[in-house]
Amino acid sequence: MGVLFGAIASVAIGMSDLFNRRVAIQASVPTVALSLQIFALVTALTSLLMVDSVFSWRDVAVGGASGVAMASALGAYYVGVTRSTATVVAPIVGVLSSVLPFTYTLATGATAGPLAVAGALIALVGLALISLRGVSARGGAVQTDREEPRVENVGAGVLFGSLSGTGFGLALILVLNAADAAGTWPAVGERVVAASLTFVAAKVRGAAIVPPKGLRLTAMVGGLLAGCGTVFFIVAKSFDPVKAVIATSTYPAIIVLVGYLSFGDQVTRRQLFGLACVLLGVAAVAGG
Repeated sequence: MGVLFGAIASVAIGMSDLFNRRVAIQASVPTVALSLQIFALVTALTSLLMVDSVFSWRDVAVGGASGVAMASALGAYYVGVTRSTATVVAPIVGVLSSVLPFTYTLATGATAGPLAVAGALIALVGLALISLRGVSARGGAVQTDREEPRVENVGAGVLFGSLSGTGFGLALILVLNAADAAGTWPAVGERVVAASLTFVAAKVRGAAIVPPKGLRLTAMVGGLLAGCGTVFFIVAKSFDPVKAVIATSTYPAIIVLVGYLSFGDQVTRRQLFGLACVLLGVAAVAGG
């Protein structure tokens, strides 16, 4: 069940990028981040009606600390994808946001069978391969590492991807420290703090609080999906934290596919092989 709910969280997070990135093309980063956090908060509050959740200030505070890391990571992510591309930023985010909590779970005593550990390593290798670029698979055209016209400002993508991945990894680690009995209260605390911080950032930068007309429904769907990602991760970690972390952390594979299919981002054969490794690794984790 940890793998199942983690995989659902991964798909929700990855698909949220389809909607949020469309808004990011025409709106500022603070505007996109704020709408995401507000509607993710709606999802978190709604989940309290469906998931057994025992309120405690400690768990809400843990969620709030996660919200600080989440808001910082999200801002860095959207700065990265607007200055570079998701095919550069998202995989780096995925590797860091999976390696950090995975290492933490093992270091703090979580157990995993040999097959699950092997699967986790295969999935992590796949995510690393996705972050590399080689021969393009788009449209049958062959492009080597020396010919990458669609990937621009790689340095900015690496920088902001690294900052974002570290922030997301820390956010997941903090949520892992919440009591299982707390249910989705940590998600509420996380989104309240993250929404508050992004609101302040939007006001300081003079950004619009509401997305442009024609994009508000898109922003709402993106935020609701992002919120579902957090909720399903919390449910997943209550079953098995190691499997939950690995399954949830495969969302960059979804983001890369979204970028390839919807935004024309370059995807290489090496990245496709990485996607296959991710799927194989998750299957092994599930079997372990």
